[in-house]
Amino acid sequence: MWKKLHGCSDVIYRKRHAAPGLEATTSELCEFLYANQFDELFITKVRDFLTNADLIKFSGRTIDRNEAVTMLGIAEAIIQGGLRGEIHRSA
Repeated sequence: MWKKLHGCSDVIYRKRHAAPGLEATTSELCEFLYANQFDELFITKVRDFLTNADLIKFSGRTIDRNEAVTMLGIAEAIIQGGLRGEIHRSA
């Protein structure tokens, strides 16, 4: 399920915003978001989520089901906000 959600978000951002995809680091993606006028709160949510995911991925630690469900909910909320257009700064 995680890979499916991650792949879906990658496709959405690449198609809608010409954003870097799965190969980008968290820092590179956040730099792209700042440079392209994305909303500060959206960038913070993305950065916090990806930083946590990076800690899990690169430490090799296993997360329990509750933490996985929480992270999935956060990822879904970020994606849904993007689909509703809540990601760009107000003019």
